[in-house]
Amino acid sequence: MLKNKQGFTLIELMTVVAIIGILAGIVLVSFPAAQDRAKDGRVMNAMDQLRTKMEICKGNNGGDYQAASTCASSLVTEINNNAAASLTNNNTATDYCIDVQLNSGNYWCIDSSLHSLESPDSDCAAATDVCSE
Repeated sequence: MLKNKQGFTLIELMTVVAIIGILAGIVLVSFPAAQDRAKDGRVMNAMDQLRTKMEICKGNNGGDYQAASTCASSLVTEINNNAAASLTNNNTATDYCIDVQLNSGNYWCIDSSLHSLESPDSDCAAATDVCSE
């Protein structure tokens, strides 16, 4: 009489569980870095929206950027919630420069000349109101 073998052996099941455990460990190690990159992308997108909002508000406020800085408070809140540090905002009536530190350690800068760039240093801390490369 022949036996029909059905199912998996204990060794086969343990091997599969070990492989799944190794793969899960690899994924969990890389997960925080992916979250930080996603937050940085959100911040860069919100900063570009902020630049657009500043231009619209400037037009509604007679060409004055200082009056425009209060009309984008919801975007500023979103940026500050996802960034590594709060916004640095240098604006005058005719120019502005805004940068924020990303989770990667670099800074994302936007200005009234419609520049936007990523750099290792805070560009808007200087007296000029433009992002410098």
